[in-house]
Amino acid sequence: MSIKEKIKQYQDYIDHRHRIENSIGQDSKRLNAIHQLNPELLQSAIDSVIEELEEQLTDDKSESMLSPHELEELKKYLEHQKKTRARKSQTPEIVPHTVSDTVALSPTEVPTILILTSEGGAGHKEAAADSERQYAKQVKKKQVKINKVFVLPAPDAKEKSWMQLFRHDFGKKGVKDWNDAQKAGDMKKIKSMVSVQWISEMLFGRNFEDNTFYELTKDQNTTHVIDTQAVNSHRIVGAVAHFNQIRANPKRCERHNQLVRFNNELRKIPALRLFALKRFSHEIKFSLDKKPIKIRKRMTDLPNNADHFFQSLKKINKWDLPYFELEAPHAPLLQSEVAKMSPEERRKADLDYYRKKCPNLFDKNGTPLIVIEFTDGPIKKEFLHYKEHPVDKNKDLSLNIKVAHQNELKMLKENGVIDFGATLSPSQTVSFNIPAAAKVQSIMLGSQAAVSASLSYVDTEIAAHTQQHNPSEQYLFVFCGKHEGPDSLFAQLNDKIQQGKQSGQIPSTLKIVPLTYQDADMIAPLYSRADEAFIRSGGISCMEIEAVAQGKVFIHSEEKGNLLTEDELLKAMLFWERGNAEHVMQVLGKDKKGKRRVQAINPESYHRIKLEQSSLKTDNHLKQHHTKNELPPLKRRRIK
Repeated sequence: MSIKEKIKQYQDYIDHRHRIENSIGQDSKRLNAIHQLNPELLQSAIDSVIEELEEQLTDDKSESMLSPHELEELKKYLEHQKKTRARKSQTPEIVPHTVSDTVALSPTEVPTILILTSEGGAGHKEAAADSERQYAKQVKKKQVKINKVFVLPAPDAKEKSWMQLFRHDFGKKGVKDWNDAQKAGDMKKIKSMVSVQWISEMLFGRNFEDNTFYELTKDQNTTHVIDTQAVNSHRIVGAVAHFNQIRANPKRCERHNQLVRFNNELRKIPALRLFALKRFSHEIKFSLDKKPIKIRKRMTDLPNNADHFFQSLKKINKWDLPYFELEAPHAPLLQSEVAKMSPEERRKADLDYYRKKCPNLFDKNGTPLIVIEFTDGPIKKEFLHYKEHPVDKNKDLSLNIKVAHQNELKMLKENGVIDFGATLSPSQTVSFNIPAAAKVQSIMLGSQAAVSASLSYVDTEIAAHTQQHNPSEQYLFVFCGKHEGPDSLFAQLNDKIQQGKQSGQIPSTLKIVPLTYQDADMIAPLYSRADEAFIRSGGISCMEIEAVAQGKVFIHSEEKGNLLTEDELLKAMLFWERGNAEHVMQVLGKDKKGKRRVQAINPESYHRIKLEQSSLKTDNHLKQHHTKNELPPLKRRRIK
């Protein structure tokens, strides 16, 4: 047999094993049988190929089907296979994904982490940033380069997509429309955008696949792919699997490289440039020394109604599963029940829950075919710290408030939020102390803060506080997003505070603190200390509040109208945000007094709650104490 025939014999054997492994998954007993499959053939192929390789490498005149570098790579791999022919057959250990467990690099190569995310909202980007921090720390004495790819379209591809024919970037427009609708609380527009998601997946799905494949061919030192966005997972996983299969197969590698060379010739002809394909932009270097790249999906929404994640996960081909891993939030189990469970019992409950959501990721016996790691979500370490070490409410709490520029500092001083003598530290923060006896509330209605709703909740708190006979000290922290001129929430709230203090409507016992973007080391202890937290039902926000909340949680709904029931407020949310809210309700449950800790509200229903709790008996009495952004009086009819 020639060396070419023996390499083919060996490659056919490996391909045959891979097909069987993909079909049966991670069943250890059956894997054990595979490793005993025709060992004589494997050993014979390896020995003979190594002998002829050694002869060929020492004979300059011999004709080779591979380059010297490729022969050297193959030789090293086959020698390694000879020593470790019988692999250990184990179900993969469920551990956090690390850089060292995926691919072997030479000392001169720089490992690259490819992060795929999306621009709409903050959750996907926060998960991407968390991935960057997490993986950068795991590689010691090496530089880690992070490629952040907003996959519609790739930022520096030679041909971005067919969208260029229209001279229009649909991705940027979609992000802007989404963020604007979030700020305005325009649920009608948001739902209309969600309703056409299936069309966008159909139109742009190939773009996701091509852009991912392009990035892998452009930087072939990639060791990990992390995906934090929701759509087209099957396309992205398929691209990673396709790259792995080409790189490990000399025939497919050469065929791909021929297409790349042909594609590059097309680019030189202006009339034919349109027909050049992005996926054939870079040649792939054949290598058996590098282990396959694996892609890890990090879910950024809680699983109750996360169909936008699960729909594409269900479409992943079974032969692509060996390259796929899933990092998923825990199943919705009551905190008090989880405290009584062992880690094994909780993992079993999580697996049972996800098997119903994505049955294609499990075999008939319920054993996962992939590595699945269950976590509290891609939230920052500060929240995990305060989950284990909650803030003591019987002690004063000191917070470091981040101030973007001197103008913000001046406004906070003028409104009495901080002392006039306060100065910014080198890290652009000022210290803020909260007494143990004070009532603490926080309002954070998403990364794109809903202006009208935030001001309405503040109005209600001002009115309710002024009606108390001997009010205790109250701190109301309002997260306003960016301070971008007089129409921003930060500016409007500062005007409201200034007017309220001058007119006497805001007493000294009520301290309203407007905030721009803050770091997790400020938000996490505030959430842990808060007696009441107002949040939107975004995935990351709900994960953070689940981790650290000790008080009551109000989840904001954009549905407008008086006398709406909680079910109606929940149904008005986007389906995955409703699932996030329901997950928080299921996990946090009730307090020691038997009262529910989580409630869905809108400004009108919260107005009504305060009326019932306070000494106010009529709508008009509360209305007297509102400023220009006052809540309307409650009407005795349902608004649909």
